[in-house]
Amino acid sequence: MMWKEEYKSRFKPSGRIGRKDFLKNSIFNLLSYFLLFYMLLTLMPVFTQTDNVLIKVSFLLGFFYAFVLVYVWFCLLAKRMHDIGFRLWWLWLAMVVIQVICGQVFLPVKSVYVAQGINLFLLLLLFFKKGQKQANKFGNTVE
Repeated sequence: MMWKEEYKSRFKPSGRIGRKDFLKNSIFNLLSYFLLFYMLLTLMPVFTQTDNVLIKVSFLLGFFYAFVLVYVWFCLLAKRMHDIGFRLWWLWLAMVVIQVICGQVFLPVKSVYVAQGINLFLLLLLFFKKGQKQANKFGNTVE
């Protein structure tokens, strides 16, 4: 029964999540995304050359599942930011500001690499920064 509650909690952006659970769920989400991406790449040539309804439906379901994975990733980021003591909007604001600054300061080609490097740093910070030890406005402490 506990796995059912953990599964349901993936779709809620409220609450907190610890570093270990964040890493575990992030890896699961990333592997699911790569598997889905591989499946869609292999179905793409078949999708464009056939009239088989089953292949087209499976392709569209895979496309829908990609949006579900993005939403789950959004929920994981929100919970991890809550564990640190911040709202998710601070992370989004930082990422947007980084994209704008890098686009203005660096060449357009290099700005993508610099911005993605800084975004990767922010993600690693979420992986390694300890959460607040006491309960905060987002919920009780987690492991």
